[in-house]
This record gives sequence, structure tokens and C-alpha cells, in this order.
Amino acid sequence: MARMRRNSEQTLEFKIEQAEAKVARTREAHEKAVDELKKLYDIRKAYQRDELLKALESSHRSYDDILAFIEGRDDDIDWWGMGKTVFRGFFSGSSHTRCGDSNSTSVYDDRGILFI
Repeated sequence: MARMRRNSEQTLEFKIEQAEAKVARTREAHEKAVDELKKLYDIRKAYQRDELLKALESSHRSYDDILAFIEGRDDDIDWWGMGKTVFRGFFSGSSHTRCGDSNSTSVYDDRGILFI
């Protein structure tokens, strides 16, 4: 059987059709993979949500303490019952400066944390 010769324009069109078909197959596979990934993310998020709720239920901390921690306001919480300023001062290792007049007892470290 004789093979038919194609001119360069026909060859180009054939290659374009092949490439378009490949892109369509690849796009479908990509969209399917993305959908599967989204489902897995949702499942992981549900597990994390359940784990967080169980931890909240078994915690001895108050709702306000937990919310302050999550929102980054945990400096207001005395986590160990030592007083927040004592705890910060004990572990900070930073320099301290007195602010105000000479009779002032307010002491701040280099990060602006108040020590009593």
C-alpha cells in the first residue's frame, strides 16, 4: 500500500489537531486531579476541625483564653499562673529600661513589654 505524501500545510494542520486533542485530554485529567485534591483537602479540614473541637472540649482553659490565643492576644493570658510579666521577664533574657520619672516602678524590656 502506497503512502500518501502530505504537504507541509497538511502536516502542520495534522500536528495542530493532535496537539489540541492532547491538550483536551490533559485538561480533563488536570481538572479531575484538582477535584480529587479539593476533596482530600476538605476531608483533612474536617478531621482537623473535629480534632480541634475535641481539644476544646477537654481543655481546662476558658473560651476567652483560647480565643485570645488564636487571635494572637495571648500576652493577656496568665498561662502558668506565674503572672505574665514574671514569665516574660524570666525567659526573655532581654535588657530592661525604666520609663517615666525617677519614682516610676514601670519597667519595659526592649520589645516594649511591661514588667511590674
